[in-house]
Amino acid sequence: MFHDYDFVRRQRTYQANADLLITNHSYLLNHVEILSGSRNNLIIDEAQHLSSRALATNRAEIDFDELKILCDSLLVKIASRISFAFAQLEEQQFLTNAENREIAGNIRLIDQRIPELRNKLIQRFVPKNSIKQEFFESIVPVKRLRGFIKENYGSISYVTKAFANIDQEYQKLLQRFEQFKSADRLDKKAILFLNEFFELLRKLVACRQRWLRLRLDDLEKQEDETVVWLSLPLDHPNAHLRLQFGLLRVTNFLRPYIYEHFQHVLFVGASLLLPDDTEYTLDQLDLPHDTKVVQLPGAFDYHEQSLALIAADAPDVTYDLNEYVAYLAETLKNIVLNSNRQTLILFNSLAMIEKIYQLLSDAGVTLQREILAQGITGSNAKIMKHFRLSKDAVLLGAGTFWEGVDLPKDRLELLVITRLPFQAPNTLINRVKYHKLSLEGQDPFQNIALPEAMMRLKQGLGRLIRTPTDRGVVILLDSRVVTKTYGEQMKKVFPTTMPLKIIKSDEIRKQLLNFWEKR
Repeated sequence: MFHDYDFVRRQRTYQANADLLITNHSYLLNHVEILSGSRNNLIIDEAQHLSSRALATNRAEIDFDELKILCDSLLVKIASRISFAFAQLEEQQFLTNAENREIAGNIRLIDQRIPELRNKLIQRFVPKNSIKQEFFESIVPVKRLRGFIKENYGSISYVTKAFANIDQEYQKLLQRFEQFKSADRLDKKAILFLNEFFELLRKLVACRQRWLRLRLDDLEKQEDETVVWLSLPLDHPNAHLRLQFGLLRVTNFLRPYIYEHFQHVLFVGASLLLPDDTEYTLDQLDLPHDTKVVQLPGAFDYHEQSLALIAADAPDVTYDLNEYVAYLAETLKNIVLNSNRQTLILFNSLAMIEKIYQLLSDAGVTLQREILAQGITGSNAKIMKHFRLSKDAVLLGAGTFWEGVDLPKDRLELLVITRLPFQAPNTLINRVKYHKLSLEGQDPFQNIALPEAMMRLKQGLGRLIRTPTDRGVVILLDSRVVTKTYGEQMKKVFPTTMPLKIIKSDEIRKQLLNFWEKR
């Protein structure tokens, strides 16, 4: 009855008749069939993020215990003898007894098969000596998973078919529900019951797409790019077994899945390329190395507008974390108390922010300067809104604050980067990526870790100068730029005309005073 007002339908109508559509990377990746066309052109802004967004979008998780819980809850509601159930829906002629048995039978099949498959996965992939661990997490080689699927093909196929049947029944019942409500053919109890039942059923139906990751054809096609891992907390009797899927890289994924559905594709970004290296970006975007690249001159005079300072005496964080934390807290205290400029301090983790914020608070710094800390003094949106309205606040941020934050003029005058933004190498995904590259005879540090850190640093540096009239200083408190062999590559990430000085930490105050006196 609200067909004419349906915002989704209206949006699709507008899209079909529009000359220009503006959306985000996630929508593009999830709705390429709607946006594409042989005469349509695609412009991807901030294209350096497309690869990571594609990898995140492609992740999926099958939670075997969550599936079991959903099925149990649905079966209880269907056959309840205490409260309203399917028997009462039959009495109100909302569904037939055959439909009742069909829906219950498909849910019951999933409910019975899932625990069997769960136990077989544990027997196959969780070693018996893991019982002493609190948490088990391990890569499941795709070839071994395919072998497991073949051995249990009957059970997996039954569940797959049951999911399809439930989805079909769900859509049919939803449509009937609207018709019955419009005709006033359901009482209040039935409507309340169906709303609750549909909410549970919607969650079960949503699991279907993740379950389809077990299709043998798909696993075989993307075997080289796919990583599968299994996780299970071992210290809890009701622990959930999760089988997770993800892409390691976008090779042979973005081109056939996105680009080939458009007439022309243009990639744009201020941080798109690394110094002296276009191949890394082209690989990340699943593009051939002969793709045409055009670099345009920047609009800023970094020589006059900015200054970069690198602390050569900062302790190496990889050697002694406690020493580095103590140094960082003391140095940041001196910077914050001796400069009343609007300041953004970038970290690599929320855990480090918490440590430093506590030390600054213990030293009385929070009583003398307004310190906004991500994860501590408010949500990201709240502290960013407060920071924009302040004149001399200090923001401690990680994650999203490295990119996409626009703070022109005096909204940001001092940027402090506490350490080089290398990703943690010991995460499961990174261990697999590094191992896979090593097997191919390549250096994981030079081909993954370093380029990723350089790209991240470039994005962080881009927070400082946003307009031709901005002035600001960036301070890097990581001596590895001076002491490590890769330091020269890191220095190239700084804008070529930006003055760069290697100093000692106790010289920072003097350098800041000299810069701000220069007008």
